[in-house]
Amino acid sequence: MIRLFRWPNLLIVVLTQWLVYDLIRQQFSLYDIPILLDPIHFGLFILSTLIITAGGYLINDIFDYDIDLINKPERQVIGRVISIGQAQWLYHGLNSLGFLLSFYLAYHISNLPLVLIYPVAVALLYWYSWRGKRAGASGNLVVALFCAFVAGIVFFAERAGFVAYLQIAESPQILKDILIFYSLYAFISTLLREIVKDTEDMAGDRAADCRTIPIRYGVSNAKKVAISLAIALLILSIYWSIYQIQVLANWWGLGFVILLILGPNLFVLYLLRLARQTADFSRLSRWTKYLMAAGILYLIFLKIILI
Repeated sequence: MIRLFRWPNLLIVVLTQWLVYDLIRQQFSLYDIPILLDPIHFGLFILSTLIITAGGYLINDIFDYDIDLINKPERQVIGRVISIGQAQWLYHGLNSLGFLLSFYLAYHISNLPLVLIYPVAVALLYWYSWRGKRAGASGNLVVALFCAFVAGIVFFAERAGFVAYLQIAESPQILKDILIFYSLYAFISTLLREIVKDTEDMAGDRAADCRTIPIRYGVSNAKKVAISLAIALLILSIYWSIYQIQVLANWWGLGFVILLILGPNLFVLYLLRLARQTADFSRLSRWTKYLMAAGILYLIFLKIILI
């Protein structure tokens, strides 16, 4: 049952939001800037994000029931552990709980319009599951934007303090640049993995008349898109390596990026050039997931060096 909600991905969401929050709180405290969400309320904030994410996985599995029978029958949960009807009830229950949490948090910080973010996020993930795969690249973009949103929404929730921080901090651009870098990294690495996964899952997607990039334009062109994204991620990481030396004066950070991000990124490019069979793209899928996780490791590292 726990497989239904992709618990490793949910763990990534928890770590991302908590590390970004802790980084903000740490920097705000240096200038006595109050934070809107105390740790308990921020825990509820993370829970609401987890509910959105888990609901997205659930509705995707409901819509992809026939596709998954072809692509991954051994990992099928819906239809074996719970029925489609039970999964639908669970989906609506999760969304109701998440909306109540979001309403309470918006009320707590005296900004009720913020509650609108919740139904918009739920609607986008529902659209992705319903039509996104059949819409081609736009579906991939929705998923990538959502992953960037996981980190960005924390800054948005604390934007009042962030504005004050930009005005009084000695080096305010550092926190802003970290946000921009991490959000771009999350967006590009997620989009890369989406293209790789679509190529891996072509058999089931074609049977369901999905219009993913590899089905619509061919595996060769999908590989070109994936290679372009991997190169963009490489350029972003190189730029950030230079930034670390020039702004953060941190050689340890440079070593971290070279060993844990640039090296695996180059290996992904190598694997992409060689990929031909489904098994090749399955291997690539695991490595692109590592690249996403490396961003979390880097956030942990940043928190340590900025203490």
